[in-house]
Amino acid sequence: MKNGRFNLAETGFILVAIPLVFQLVLSFPLSDTLSKIERQTLARLRSTRIISAATQVSLEFYSIAAMLTLFRFTRDPAIADSYRTSRRAAKETGEYLILLTSDRPEQRERAEKVNKLGDEAAAIVSGFEHSMEMGLSAVIEASRFRHQVNRIFVPMINELDALVKEERLRLTGEQPNFDRLFKVIAIGFGANLLLSGFLALFFFRAIISRIDRLKYNLKCCAAREKLAPTLEGRDEFVRLDEAFHRLDDQLTAIESRKREFVAMINHDLRTPLTTLQYVVALALKGSYGEFSEEERVTLAQQEEKLVELVDYINEFLADEKRKSAAEISTDSEVSH
Repeated sequence: MKNGRFNLAETGFILVAIPLVFQLVLSFPLSDTLSKIERQTLARLRSTRIISAATQVSLEFYSIAAMLTLFRFTRDPAIADSYRTSRRAAKETGEYLILLTSDRPEQRERAEKVNKLGDEAAAIVSGFEHSMEMGLSAVIEASRFRHQVNRIFVPMINELDALVKEERLRLTGEQPNFDRLFKVIAIGFGANLLLSGFLALFFFRAIISRIDRLKYNLKCCAAREKLAPTLEGRDEFVRLDEAFHRLDDQLTAIESRKREFVAMINHDLRTPLTTLQYVVALALKGSYGEFSEEERVTLAQQEEKLVELVDYINEFLADEKRKSAAEISTDSEVSH
C-alpha cells in the first residue's frame, strides 16, 4: 500500500470501517449457527419434557388402577380420596402434555386420546361404590371390573409408550452442531488476528512512519542538517513536511545572505575604514603637512568615530566566529 494514498480522515474511516464490516460479515454465519443450535436445544428440551410428562402420566394411571382395585375390595374412603387426588394430578399432567405437543399433530393426537381415556376412567370408581357382592355375583363383578380397567388403561399406556418412543427417537436424531460453532469461532478468531495485523501495518505505514519522518526532518531543520526527501502523497503530513522544507530553504537563504553580509562588512567596510583610520592618524602626526588647529580638532573627532566604528565591526565579526565555533562543537558532539 503506497504511503499517503489516503488523507487522515480517510485513514481514520478505514481503521474504523474495516473492523465493523468484518464483524458484521462474521456475525451472519455465527448468528445462523447459534440460531440452529438454539432451535435444536429447545427441541431436545421439549422432547425431554414430553417424555417426563408421559412417564408421569403413566405412573399416575398405574397408581389409579391400583387404587381402584383396592377400593373395589376394601371400600376405604381414604383410598377413594387418594384416587381422586391422583386423577386430578393425571388430568393436569395430561393437559400439560397436550400443551407440549401443540405443534406436533401426531403427538398431540396421542396426548388428546390419553386425556379422553382418562376422562372415561374417572367414571369407573362410581360403579364400585356399592357393597361388594358375594359368591358367583362377586366373581362376575370382578371379571367385569378387570374388563373395564383393561379396556381403558391398556390403550392409554400403549399410547403413552408410543409417545415416549417417538420422542426418544427425536433425541437420538439431529444433535446440536457445536463443532460448526467452534469452527466459526476459530475462523473468526484467526481472521481477527490477521485483520489486526493488517490494520497495525496500515496504521504504521500511514501514520507512525510518516510522523517519524516529520520528527527527523524537524530535528534536521533545527540542527541545520540536510532534510530527508519530501513525503509522497496527498495527506496532511505531506503538506506539513513541505512546510518544513520551505522553512529549511528560507533559513538556508537567510544564512546565505548573512554570510554575504558578513563578507561585505569584512571586505567592503572594515578594510577601507581601517585604511582611512591610518590615513587620519598619519595626518594628525603631520605626515601630510601642517593643519590649522580647527582642522586638527576635526581630524581628531573623525579618528575617534572611525575607531569606534571599526571596534563595532570587529565585535560583530568576533561574535559571528564564536557562534560558528559553537555550532561546529555541537555538531561534533551530536555525531559522536
